[in-house]
Amino acid sequence: MRPPNALIPMAIAAALCLVAVPLTAGTAASARALVDAQRSVTDAHQPQYHVRPQTGWLNDPNGPFQSADGTYHVFFQHNPHGASWGNIVWGHAASKDLARWTLEAPILTDPPDYQLGGAWSGSVFELEGQPVALYTCTDKRHRQAQCLARPDDASLKTWTRDPKNPVLTAPPRGASTKNWRDPTEALRWNGATYVFVGAGGPTGGAVVAYEVTADGFAETSAPLWRAPRVLGCRRWHETGCASMMIECPDLLPLKTQGRAVKYALKLSL
Repeated sequence: MRPPNALIPMAIAAALCLVAVPLTAGTAASARALVDAQRSVTDAHQPQYHVRPQTGWLNDPNGPFQSADGTYHVFFQHNPHGASWGNIVWGHAASKDLARWTLEAPILTDPPDYQLGGAWSGSVFELEGQPVALYTCTDKRHRQAQCLARPDDASLKTWTRDPKNPVLTAPPRGASTKNWRDPTEALRWNGATYVFVGAGGPTGGAVVAYEVTADGFAETSAPLWRAPRVLGCRRWHETGCASMMIECPDLLPLKTQGRAVKYALKLSL
């Protein structure tokens, strides 16, 4: 399977917001959802330009990925049991053309103890030639760690968690276990492979880099980027304190003229 090029995540993100989607039923259990989808075309209170579950909470798109057969996959934060945040698993939709989507069954369900607080945001990418999902797993006290899962087959419909989970258990020094999340897809640079995780603490937010090694993930000696120090902030929602926590980082290679490649750091403050 091949990872998407730089434009595919943007296209899928746009699809989440801009494409009218005639959804088809992925399983027999979703037949009623198809009826609901057809009814929603004339329902003025339902959005017409979103990939979305038929019921339940939806936020952060996770892991846009294109498999070897050309199918596009997008995963998203989803509560299948209610319209408010909680019971978070990953919703899943698949498409051949980025316009018509099939809702598949959610993944990362039936949580073990380390995921009782939910399967939070993460990424899907190739690692050693196989797709993996690297995501933030949270326990019932919402202490955060990073976990790994692998698909059971090429359809990406079902996934198995790594028996060594959590694969990253401790945040960097100065960061809180409740402010360390949203791992990126892997980036190859100067002969090594890295992933990046957002973090936050009393002195400000940072994007932490981890090198992918044969033994797992090793924190680098310094953060990729650190937000300017914010003095006197105790909560991220206080005025001027947003940079105490960095969420959803991504380091994207941008093609330029010649051989030079520049990188853009995308993040949420």
